[in-house]
Amino acid sequence: LSEKKISKESIEHIFIPAKNKNKFELLYTLLNTFTPYLVLIFANTKERVTEIASFLASRGLQVVKLSGDLEARERKQVLKRIKDGKVQYVIASDLAARGMDIEGVSHVINFELPKDIEFYTHRTGRTARFDATGKSISFYEFSDDTYLHKLEAKGLHCVYMAIKDGNLVPTKERNKIIRKASAVKKMEEQLHYSTPMPKKVKPGYKKKRKEEIERKLKKFKRKRIEEIYRKKNKKND
Repeated sequence: LSEKKISKESIEHIFIPAKNKNKFELLYTLLNTFTPYLVLIFANTKERVTEIASFLASRGLQVVKLSGDLEARERKQVLKRIKDGKVQYVIASDLAARGMDIEGVSHVINFELPKDIEFYTHRTGRTARFDATGKSISFYEFSDDTYLHKLEAKGLHCVYMAIKDGNLVPTKERNKIIRKASAVKKMEEQLHYSTPMPKKVKPGYKKKRKEEIERKLKKFKRKRIEEIYRKKNKKND
């Protein structure tokens, strides 16, 4: 990869909103939307790796885990099972997967986005090896908005999708979140400009002014929510 490119063009980068969903159930639903050759599922901790592996195994999937608590003999056995094509789903942590050459990865799934964007590149680069194509699918939360903005600023083409009726379909979910956050931020700035300073500066005036701005901002948010439900009710009529 050149310094300018964060990812190979042969990888499609899909992002799915997790919202308040059970991410384990969401993952299982996602895995039923396609037939993979080999899926590499990343988590940020070895504890989460174990949780995911146990959950998917309970659903009848052939899984193995790669985490830092595996002994050398166990790691060798796991890699042999992967090489022999006996498993379709490998759950791994960044530390455990480091330096391992796993061939034939058709999909990389980020159960949670890595804290360091550089690790995102390392994870997703494990698919689309040589002349193959691959898919990277990541779950994201509302709190990941800045993270996603940074990925896009680095030139990554992000495709936002959701699971509907057992299929991956395009969604404008993140665009809605951005518009909503932008409107609230804009209103907050306006309130700071429009809320007058007291003619006589008294002790605690900053706190009182801040409380007044927060009260007005809450009122604005409440009106926006009421408007959303009003529009929804009109559609349902």
